[in-house]
Amino acid sequence: MQPESYEVVLRLLLAAALGSVVGIERERHGEEKERVAGIRTFTLTSLLGATSSLLYIFTGEALSLAASILGFTLLVVMLIWIRREQGFYGFTTPIAFTLTYFVGLLAGFGKLIESSTLGILTTVFLLGKERLHVLARGLTASELLGALEFLAIALILLPLVEYVGDLPVIGRGQILDVYWILIIVVIISSISFVSYVALRLLRPGRSLPLVGILGGLVNSEATVISLGELSRASGNVRVYVSPVMLANASMLIRNIVIAAISDPKLTVFRLLVLPLGSMLVVDVVLAALLHSWGAVSEGIGEIRLESPFALKSALSFGCLFAAFNALVYALNRLSGGLSYLVSLGGLVSSGAVTASMASLVYTGHMDPHYAAGAILLASTISTLNKILLLRFSNKRLVGLVALGILPVAAVGLFWFVLKFL
Repeated sequence: MQPESYEVVLRLLLAAALGSVVGIERERHGEEKERVAGIRTFTLTSLLGATSSLLYIFTGEALSLAASILGFTLLVVMLIWIRREQGFYGFTTPIAFTLTYFVGLLAGFGKLIESSTLGILTTVFLLGKERLHVLARGLTASELLGALEFLAIALILLPLVEYVGDLPVIGRGQILDVYWILIIVVIISSISFVSYVALRLLRPGRSLPLVGILGGLVNSEATVISLGELSRASGNVRVYVSPVMLANASMLIRNIVIAAISDPKLTVFRLLVLPLGSMLVVDVVLAALLHSWGAVSEGIGEIRLESPFALKSALSFGCLFAAFNALVYALNRLSGGLSYLVSLGGLVSSGAVTASMASLVYTGHMDPHYAAGAILLASTISTLNKILLLRFSNKRLVGLVALGILPVAAVGLFWFVLKFL
């Protein structure tokens, strides 16, 4: 069975992304100045692998795949020869080059999980002992153990739930598609974990706006609460307004990305990109203005966030995801418009609402119009919720933050009334 056009695009984009990640690591490797293979070469190598497998899928000609593998083998031999001529006798780069080709090959065959795993593992082992130690020092032993437990459980469960027999509402393509839910939870948790690690590795003295951006990608609500608590001890609460705004901006970016991941056909993404994009632009502009108004920035305090790879965090997100799916199913049986009630979930997690609604569109159980409207409304409610959260952490910030948050929410409500009501 040949893949749809959007699936082909997704496979090629994944291959290019994974290849570029490996290429960035190799290009920045301090000991290798030859630059025979850098980011462009590794990206193109991964795309070559993906194109080779796609050609085989569409033509059915095994000879084309064999020719590609043979041609690539000759390229590797040539790379080794060039490196030896330049005085480099190690095999790390040629092996990474070969693995990158197979990353693309797997992506082209639609093995997205396997391709991502191979690409990530390749990059991790290329980082080098010193850089791995820096990464490890940024996390506690319990956080590292939690990440390993999460990944181990996810990799064990994925092959198992793929073959769960279809029930009335549970199974592949059903309301509760456990396999698709698990994939989305793993991807979103991984994105959040990268931001979490970056936040933990920040050295003291970095600006608060950067804390707001990274923290918002992990958990905007928890970040806002922490910023509110930190501002209590500050002599100038104004400098905390911009970080709160940027945490909300990160939430909007995260929801746009989640919509694209949860619905690879990008139906929901196309409906949301202008409304959420408008909210994002207004948010960032106001954050910049309020940052200037707040004058001197301050150093980083301790932001209290839980690792996205902690089983509690991942299970909470997954359970909310499944619960919203079930609720939408029940509401849709009464009336499509009632699905907007799910938007109230934005008070808890607009990301879970976004993942739920977009995935239901992808599996054909939700009207894209209602789904996009519910996501926009949930994002707007989540935006307004930042004011409510600050009432519990630092009331002195409420009025200042409202100056920026209310216009952003107004833009969201405008688009909701214009396009979805």
